[in-house]
Amino acid sequence: MRRQGKGHAISHQPGKVEFEVFSPHSATVGESPYWSQREGALYWVDIVGKRLLRRCFAASAETESWVFDDLVCAVAERRHAPGVVLAQRHALTYFDPADDAQEVFLGFGALGETIRANDGRCDPAGRFWLGTMQNNIAADGTPQPLTDRSGHLYSVTANGVMADHLDGIGIPNGLAWSPDGMTLYLADTVDERIDAFAFDPDTGTLGDRRVLVAPGDPGGPDGASVDVDGCLWVARWGGGCLIRYTPDGRVDRGLELPIRNPSACAFGGSDHRTLFVTSATFDLRPDQRHPSELDGAVLAVDVGVEGIPAHAFAD
Repeated sequence: MRRQGKGHAISHQPGKVEFEVFSPHSATVGESPYWSQREGALYWVDIVGKRLLRRCFAASAETESWVFDDLVCAVAERRHAPGVVLAQRHALTYFDPADDAQEVFLGFGALGETIRANDGRCDPAGRFWLGTMQNNIAADGTPQPLTDRSGHLYSVTANGVMADHLDGIGIPNGLAWSPDGMTLYLADTVDERIDAFAFDPDTGTLGDRRVLVAPGDPGGPDGASVDVDGCLWVARWGGGCLIRYTPDGRVDRGLELPIRNPSACAFGGSDHRTLFVTSATFDLRPDQRHPSELDGAVLAVDVGVEGIPAHAFAD
């Protein structure tokens, strides 16, 4: 693994990018990368594999993993306690990797058996935002058809109050906030669209909605992260690339990747200048796999700009 400080120049024109394989673990649906500054490590999940994974940034570190009884869809650090909070299929669960202790914080099975959690992230105030969707994963881990737009966007406070902010979503992804916390970004991968909402960081309420990115770019928008310039870095599922969008929705940069399904990205490393990119093999036929054979791995890319640190759950 190349250490921080050995950056390289990256063109502002679409093209290929140098990368390092941060973890070769081949996830079926790698998602939700989260950089823990206090641990100097990256967490991420394999939704279909029901796994939480972690790897320290040190070159000699190994990838660790923990297997759960149900889907593990997103992860964030706890602000005032050790360990993490996991968005599982029907619950938010506290988990401490130090002793494998688990505790259900909030169950939401009442939303229905056909619903599952998907993307999840914390806002600057420490609320956990959770997108749900019709479950598209069969019991054996294979894809099943998505037939309706039953997804919602919820927020959960540290005292367990769950608020419903938006419905009619196909596949919620790309949850991120502008550097000033006044804009929330949300992608719907089914619509191939990214919206921007006025956001009140004090109350956690949504305001005016506008289309930031319309359909037309390669693949569908999946997970996203924001840099210090206020630009949105988006993994394009099926498009094999990352795209950096300016705050007004213009394409600033496109970077080709050696993976078919980049699924999410997060800034990390000691100076938050490494962009970690998860990927997936889900629904890929053998002839669709990338020649690099890196589908499902986590890549580390120096994109030449500092990112906004991840927010923790204010439990």
